[in-house]
Amino acid sequence: MIPAARRRRRDGAFRGSSQRVVEAVVREGMSRNAAAKRFGVSIASAVRWLQRFAGTGEISPAPTGGDRRSGRIEAHRDYCWA
Repeated sequence: MIPAARRRRRDGAFRGSSQRVVEAVVREGMSRNAAAKRFGVSIASAVRWLQRFAGTGEISPAPTGGDRRSGRIEAHRDYCWA
């Protein structure tokens, strides 16, 4: 059996959990909680994926990692070094 996160579509591409959850909620009218339970993901992840889909139209999960601190530090640059 193929793991849930790596199911193959008819065109040969793989569908991730995020795409399956969004499709279940949007196309089938399933609730976020039911879709999360059906595909074995957390409710929080399902909510984030659906919010991202509503805001940007992208089904894929947001990128992870990266620098999240330097912007806040640079915002205070003039204050600290004036």
